[in-house]
Amino acid sequence: MESPILYMALIGRPGANKGHPLSFAMKPFLDYDYQQNQEFE
Repeated sequence: MESPILYMALIGRPGANKGHPLSFAMKPFLDYDYQQNQEFE
């Protein structure tokens, strides 16, 4: 079994609000991970 790996580069000036797009892009993955963890427990 192989796990998927996601690489991402956010390029911008300091303070260019790069965190919000990253949170938006990662939300489906984090939600799925949380759901799978709940089922495992």
